[in-house]
Amino acid sequence: MGQVTIHGPSGELKQWSIYEELTADLGVQTNHAAEQLLKRTLKKIAPDLLRRIDFDTEGDGVVVFAAAETDIRAVAKILDEMLKPQP
Repeated sequence: MGQVTIHGPSGELKQWSIYEELTADLGVQTNHAAEQLLKRTLKKIAPDLLRRIDFDTEGDGVVVFAAAETDIRAVAKILDEMLKPQP
């Protein structure tokens, strides 16, 4: 999907996931700040989606988990929009 890579379930991991380092692209200092920005965006435009996903952000990347492929693809689409250069 666009700039965001989606990882399907494999091995012991039964969920779909996104793992991205987003600090520079989102103009924030930490990936935890990037997670908070993503959560605020989702709360505004897709609150139901926000309730169906989980975060496990690390220092080197924002991690999003979803049980459904459609949910992780929706998150990726929103992230792609957030990562587009602003005029």
